[in-house]
Amino acid sequence: MAVTEPSITSPNQAPVSLAGGRLRVAACIFTFASDAQGTYALPIILPKGARVWDARFNLSASAGGTATLAFGISGSTGKYRAAATLTTTDSWVSVGLNAAMGVELAAAEQIIMTVAAAALPSSGRMVVLFLYSID
Repeated sequence: MAVTEPSITSPNQAPVSLAGGRLRVAACIFTFASDAQGTYALPIILPKGARVWDARFNLSASAGGTATLAFGISGSTGKYRAAATLTTTDSWVSVGLNAAMGVELAAAEQIIMTVAAAALPSSGRMVVLFLYSID
């Protein structure tokens, strides 16, 4: 088994985002209102140098059995969650894709949500939460 992160050349020189950094939260609440298929910019901007450790969602109502939700950034709409239905309610669902977790961001990222296949429900809300370290 090989360990690739952190790469330490001498004791205690791991990047602070990997060892000893503070865990930060970026979150928002999205209120369902029969939202049409399309892309929605969420008020979550992950800063340059951040390392994302988890993406979580908590819904008060199912997003429907047909509508699919993807979470990512412009140019990579499924970076943090590939398009899929989201039907679990009143419970945190952790969905961070492995390839995006723990990777230092080269630039700030605006999180977007892409709705496809069908519109969202007429009522309810979804809490969107990203956990990341930076310092």
